[in-house]
Amino acid sequence: MSRLRVIIVGVLLLAATAVSACSTGPSTSFTVTNGELRSQDATVQAQAALESFFNAVGSGDDSAARSLLVAARRDMDWKVRRIVVESVTPQPADPWTLDSSESEADIRVFRAPVRMWPGDGSFQAGELLDWVWILQRDTDGKWRVLDWGYV
Repeated sequence: MSRLRVIIVGVLLLAATAVSACSTGPSTSFTVTNGELRSQDATVQAQAALESFFNAVGSGDDSAARSLLVAARRDMDWKVRRIVVESVTPQPADPWTLDSSESEADIRVFRAPVRMWPGDGSFQAGELLDWVWILQRDTDGKWRVLDWGYV
């Protein structure tokens, strides 16, 4: 009898899902405040900038990669010629990621383990580096890579 109940509940849930999918009226699957929505949009924009940075490095486009770094980082000697990103996951901004002059609204942190070639002495070529990447929104509204390093 309990197996029959499970089947009946499953059929009812499937039917309810089908009916709601056919609804012609407005549908809201979640509710967020304007501030939360802006925060989600900013995170999506920052993640897109980080992924553009990874793509630029991976394709050997040094100029594009440097343009996605904060001004203070653009002159560094970036020797990486190949990068493989395992995944990109947003993380909360801890107090250590914020400079006293930075607003939490203008900082996003992502965990993105990577493998890079060639090694630079601090890591071996192809070694999995469990790094976080910190992005900052500049005064022009664009997200740029501020810092990175081990978790």
